[in-house]
Amino acid sequence: MQVDSASYGLLTEFERGTQLASSDIPEAMLDVMREGKFVVDESETESYLLTRRRARNTLVYDGSIIDLTICPTLSCNFDCSYCFEDTQSRSQVMSREVMDGILRFISSFDKAKGISVTWYGGEPTLAFSVVRELTPRIGALGLDFNGSTLVTNGYLLDEEKIRLLSALSIAVLQITIDGPREVHDQRRVLRGGGGTF
Repeated sequence: MQVDSASYGLLTEFERGTQLASSDIPEAMLDVMREGKFVVDESETESYLLTRRRARNTLVYDGSIIDLTICPTLSCNFDCSYCFEDTQSRSQVMSREVMDGILRFISSFDKAKGISVTWYGGEPTLAFSVVRELTPRIGALGLDFNGSTLVTNGYLLDEEKIRLLSALSIAVLQITIDGPREVHDQRRVLRGGGGTF
């Protein structure tokens, strides 16, 4: 729907906190707003909110799918100007004790049938050995992998790691960049200097 200047003015007033009566809004616009549930009748409000809450709770508390984000290291090979992490220069990698704890945590979900993992960091390819070790151990728990994701700066990806992605149930590879080369290389430099595009 194209918004005319009068309707736009009303919406601007509403955004500023002005209380509007439904009689102030053109009927065609009100119909679109009702359809999108931006406006509901008083009798619908509680019912609509309860329906939304029930749908959300069903997803959140379902328990048949586990969705984990795992950080095998907070270390990073980049020294991005805007990074909030103060752990980039540490070389600590997830310990076997922590891996065992993750497996116990996953096993505590009795009703779980599937699992999805997002690997992130720091830079997870700096601790790729953790991904290689933990993935088959998770698989041995009898859960179906629903496609895992690796979020990486991509700098350390090589043919060997790329060949292993499928065996490690990694279906999505997200490589982070900051725009074109000239912008990226100013903001995302290697630890010790140098562009990374």
